[in-house]
Amino acid sequence: PIIYRHGRVSRVKGYQIDVIKPDVLEFLEKAAKRDQRFAMIYAPYSPHEPAIPAAADRKLFSNLPPYRPPNYGVTKNKPAWVRRAGTLPKKKVQ
Repeated sequence: PIIYRHGRVSRVKGYQIDVIKPDVLEFLEKAAKRDQRFAMIYAPYSPHEPAIPAAADRKLFSNLPPYRPPNYGVTKNKPAWVRRAGTLPKKKVQ
């Protein structure tokens, strides 16, 4: 990913969440020591397309079935544009 850190832009190797994690933890540790309010926005790109998990996470929940809420794939009583769009193609469903 391309990272903006300490006023510099650089391309780094690694999975984005793993690359950013040390900075997030460092910020939280420093903020916890101060007696003042703070704000932090931690917004990694994932799980947007392409949703490729880190190698260490690929089999993390492989023993669980995919979560399907009761309304999964239901388009009845939805707006016309939702009904026209239909459900996800099988290759997109995991």
